[in-house]
Amino acid sequence: RKIEKCIRDNNIDVLAIGSDQVWRKEYVSDYPDYYFPSEKFCKTIISIAASTGKEIDINDSFYKKHLPKLENLDLITCREDLFSELITKSFNLKSFHICDPTLLLDVQHYEKLSKASSIHDYLSQKKYILLYGLDLNIDSETKNKLSIISDLEIIEVNHYEDNIETFLAKFRFAS
Repeated sequence: RKIEKCIRDNNIDVLAIGSDQVWRKEYVSDYPDYYFPSEKFCKTIISIAASTGKEIDINDSFYKKHLPKLENLDLITCREDLFSELITKSFNLKSFHICDPTLLLDVQHYEKLSKASSIHDYLSQKKYILLYGLDLNIDSETKNKLSIISDLEIIEVNHYEDNIETFLAKFRFAS
């Protein structure tokens, strides 16, 4: 109940939940009350581009328990249109599909950020296939075959080591 106390003690009017995979069971199961408020403890509670990151089973005990709490939100926006539809159909709540907020900058801003990457110049001279996905699990044999068939190097996004500049540079120059 620390979050409710913090909100009340500091007279916070709006709580924004998100963005990203704030409703993915594997990531939030230890802190469900932060992401699925069980009561209306502030004037306005909204989700901003919230996500589960993958298809979910609403009959799973975690989601059965926590998704109905979304009725405590004043505005629900989701990254995935299918999840937004599921909320609307299953819980009779208004939900809107919106763009991932990381994609809202103009191309000039992305280019400027990617130029700051330590591997910008290296990548700008290469032809490669970029592999990207949070739960991407492709074995080395498949990557090797893809590289041979395409005659391109395989480069991956490393979610734990790539900074934002490198992340953007990898996308910018991918073949």
